[in-house]
Amino acid sequence: MKTLSVIGIGKLGLPLAAYYSHRGYKVIGVDVNPATIEAVNTWGMSAKRKAEK
Repeated sequence: MKTLSVIGIGKLGLPLAAYYSHRGYKVIGVDVNPATIEAVNTWGMSAKRKAEK
């Protein structure tokens, strides 16, 4: 399995991570915002969209 790191799980990084995850890559997301990291780890990628509203 190939691994990909995405630096910044924001408006560009999050969809990019989701795309490659769906394509079978192991994706490691990195962000400096603890709230973003917690939201993605707890609720998955859809939580990030809810947190931005």
